[in-house]
Amino acid sequence: AGFEKGMNVTLNPYTNCGKCASCRNGRVNACEHNETLGVQRNGVMCECAVLPWTKIIPAGNISPRDCALIEPMSVGFHAVSRAQVIDNEYVMVIGCGMIGIGAIVRAALRGATVIAVDLDDEKLELAKRVGASHVINSKTENVHERMQQITEGFGADVVIEAVGSPVTYVMAVDEVGFTGRVVCIGYAKSEVAFQTKYFVQKELDIRGSRNALPADFRAVINYMKEGNCPVEELISKIAKPEGALEAMQEWTANPGKVFRILVDEKLELAKRVGASHVINSKTEDKANHRYTIGHIIDMLIGMHEISRQLWQAGIADNSHYQKCRTTLCLTPQSF
Repeated sequence: AGFEKGMNVTLNPYTNCGKCASCRNGRVNACEHNETLGVQRNGVMCECAVLPWTKIIPAGNISPRDCALIEPMSVGFHAVSRAQVIDNEYVMVIGCGMIGIGAIVRAALRGATVIAVDLDDEKLELAKRVGASHVINSKTENVHERMQQITEGFGADVVIEAVGSPVTYVMAVDEVGFTGRVVCIGYAKSEVAFQTKYFVQKELDIRGSRNALPADFRAVINYMKEGNCPVEELISKIAKPEGALEAMQEWTANPGKVFRILVDEKLELAKRVGASHVINSKTEDKANHRYTIGHIIDMLIGMHEISRQLWQAGIADNSHYQKCRTTLCLTPQSF
């Protein structure tokens, strides 16, 4: 498989049954019975984990810390693939969080004219730096007027919804042009009322986008290897385990300002959340222990278990626990 001891890798955290309609059609990312690590099944906060080698993806010279950014960005990359974006199109991306940024990057790499929409000017500035040609603050600007101006009255060829709000779902249908494509990533937590006549009058293609395929992971890795990814800005904070609760509370109070929070490794916490054994690489001889590629994966995915326990303890609600699967990651900086 081309793996070597000590190499930096990332993990495709999704499972696929191989038997459902999605799997039979080759779209294993949308498996009916998918169980994502840290969401539908426990994370792997343990010394070693046994994982299918087909789920391990070499990351080259990307650091273990920065590998934590690959999976969420790949979800945005996949949405652009689902939209079949080409170079002479206007692509509107609603939401400039981690996944939206991934969609902006991928659409720009394909040569499209990207229009980024968000409520936060700082995120919009970052969107411009990673490839957006135009930005719209939906809180302070008239989105429809700006879209008509930018697209010369045609509307967007593609709209990617990366928020999951009823308002942004309606916005996507309103702002896409006739015969355009709408790709939905975000989950709206309440019912959405549409003017369904637009579905017919515009002859729209409305597509869901779930998770990512291995090709999307590889595309993100290739992008990050070029050194153009603003990793320092996408990592909002690095917290020690004893400060993880405070970091989560800060994120809960102001989620719009957070891309990713990383939690640095500490062995005592690993024991408290279920590790059978711990090794201090600064004080113990690593030659006496068996290390695997899975060890790095354990650390990158391990904070999902912490987020689950915080939810069960009533510290964070279920919606935050779901988000934590890609918001909190453990970085093995001492290994």
